[in-house]
Amino acid sequence: MKDQTLNNIAYYMRSRHIKVENMARALGISAGEFSKILNGQRKHYEKHLPGIAAYLNIDLQALSVLDAGGKSDSPQNHCKHCAQQNGLSKPEHFDAILQSKDELIASLKEMIQMYKQQMSATG
Repeated sequence: MKDQTLNNIAYYMRSRHIKVENMARALGISAGEFSKILNGQRKHYEKHLPGIAAYLNIDLQALSVLDAGGKSDSPQNHCKHCAQQNGLSKPEHFDAILQSKDELIASLKEMIQMYKQQMSATG
C-alpha cells in the first residue's frame, strides 16, 4: 500500500520529468527495486529518503508533509504553507505574484519583438 510520502515522491518526479531509471541510478539501486518502492511493495525504504530528497533538490520534510490535524497533505499545500510562513498568506499576494509574472512575460515578448525588428532592419 502506498503512503503519502510515496505519493509525494511520485508527484515531484512527474512534475520534474524525472525517470525511475535516473532516480534509481542516483540511489545506487535497480530501476525495478525503485519501482517497487514507489508502488508501495517495499516497506523499508526510509534509508533512501535523504538521497531522494537530494536528487529532487527539496527539503526532506517536503516528502512527508503533514497538516496540523496529522493528515497527509499534498505537495501543493506544502508550497502554500511555505508561502504563508514567508508572509504571503493572503490571496492578493498570490495574485500580485501572478500579475508580476504576466507583466514580465509581456515585457520579454516586447523586447524579443523589438530585437527581431532590429535584426531584420540590419540584416
